Amino acid sequence: AEGCAAPVALRGHAGNLYSVGFAPDSERLVTASLDGTALIWSLSGASLATLRGHKDRIYHAEFCPDGRWVLTASRDGVLRLWEAPREESGDLSSYLVLDGELGGVAFAGFSPDGHEVAAAYWENAAALWRLWEEGDASSALEAAWGPVRSRLAIVREADRFRRENQLGEALRGP
Repeated sequence: AEGCAAPVALRGHAGNLYSVGFAPDSERLVTASLDGTALIWSLSGASLATLRGHKDRIYHAEFCPDGRWVLTASRDGVLRLWEAPREESGDLSSYLVLDGELGGVAFAGFSPDGHEVAAAYWENAAALWRLWEEGDASSALEAAWGPVRSRLAIVREADRFRRENQLGEALRGP
């Protein structure tokens, strides 16, 4: 077709591909595979990162709306959230693991604002995960957990529970 560039082959998975998705900036791609990995690619075809940690095939992977995170959904029943690199980074460890114990995950996706994740499970179930909270965290919470982790909904909820029930010291970070 007129105006189309030659295709770029993305080679690196050891199994069939289940999904491919663009980052919002259209500068990176993510692929999900039967081999239990997801790969992040540049448009030139260079592998930027390998996302390892799932124990079974990954059915779906996608970037969040702001392009900072990648979500993977696996037959192992786990969703993983990864910080998305913009340059070559090698093997990455997941930032957050979400296990609803509802069976294998067939598909998952971010909400339009990127604050929630919805997942469809093989066991005829769906789950909605709230990831991020708006607004500034307390200075103690941010000091203990850092600027990104202190925005996690689970950290904020645990801190709120601690305060409301007068359970002593502030939450300690990782």
